[in-house]
Amino acid sequence: PKYDFKSKPLPEKIIVTEGFLRLVGYYLAEGYVRTDRCKGTLGFVFGEKETQLVNDVILLIKKIFSLNVNNKRIVRNAINIEFYSARLARFFADFFGKGAANKKLPHSFILLPIEKQKSLIYGLWRGDGCINNKGAKYVTISKQLAYHLRILLLRQKIIFSFLTVEEKGIHKQNYCIYVKEES
Repeated sequence: PKYDFKSKPLPEKIIVTEGFLRLVGYYLAEGYVRTDRCKGTLGFVFGEKETQLVNDVILLIKKIFSLNVNNKRIVRNAINIEFYSARLARFFADFFGKGAANKKLPHSFILLPIEKQKSLIYGLWRGDGCINNKGAKYVTISKQLAYHLRILLLRQKIIFSFLTVEEKGIHKQNYCIYVKEES
């Protein structure tokens, strides 16, 4: 921050609201950061049909951090939105991890009241989850995030299956959480 003359200051305190928790869930599922010494970007990539989620992120960033979207573009079948703020990028990287395999929740978020955690789970599931008539599925390559989500679901008294799936290619393992529809 000493050499960051461009980034708008962040609020001194961030109230942990449902909106903020939903934003964190979106970041953990669909977000990324680029951090350099004096510049940084917080970005999100959603499917081209997920305009509702894109608009939700834009409104939440505006409401919580008073920042506007700097770049919004469609690349192939995805919508990429970016917010240019080194301070915001470092905040998300420090608290929630940088890179898909390193995403995590701070311990204090695991201890939040279960009512508040619902918004976090909602954001996560809307980003990387899938819900159909058989139940729900969440997949991540972050082992730490998978185990954190397990704790959140247990606190909600949600019964689930947890699998580690060996994959070929870039990611050697995916962590899958299944919630079956009750019979």
